[in-house]
Amino acid sequence: HSPQLMASNPGLGNLLKGAIGLPFGLAMVTLTGAELFTGNVFVMVSGLASKKITTKDVATNWTLSFLGNLIGSVFIAYMCSYTNTTASIAASVSALAAAKCSMCFGVLFAKGVMCNWLVCIAVWCAMAAQSVPGKILGIMIPITTFATVGFEHSVANMFLIPQGMLAGAAVTTKQFLVGNLLPVTLGNIVG
Repeated sequence: HSPQLMASNPGLGNLLKGAIGLPFGLAMVTLTGAELFTGNVFVMVSGLASKKITTKDVATNWTLSFLGNLIGSVFIAYMCSYTNTTASIAASVSALAAAKCSMCFGVLFAKGVMCNWLVCIAVWCAMAAQSVPGKILGIMIPITTFATVGFEHSVANMFLIPQGMLAGAAVTTKQFLVGNLLPVTLGNIVG
């Protein structure tokens, strides 16, 4: 986090976050075979549509990947909070968490739809590519786009909002879960 950059040039800050941080995370998930809820939405619906899996398989996968992503994200947020000692970073992540929880349901839902549409394109590009550099490039363009534009990603918010809450954001657990995570997740599923 660079609070000074985000304050002086939020567009550039979002571009850098989108070009480095988030694509790196999806690349690591894709290359290691880990589970990401939003990517699983695409993969499991494709399997269901081709009748290779059942609705129960989808529900089980989505539930386990969602809960696993939530637990892992909150743990990493805690570790970041525990190791962070600068007031400027705490202020930056607190402001971000508060902003993410201040939007209305419809806006968050729409931003979630658009976000996971791009995430699904990234997953599809990574699956189609034969080489590691091809997979990474296929991930970078759509993920950089969603982060730069400011769309909402449920798993990213599982980290970002708790990180802000741990840094002192005036956000309740209910505001996080119902006011942000619910509409964003539903939008991600539709997207």
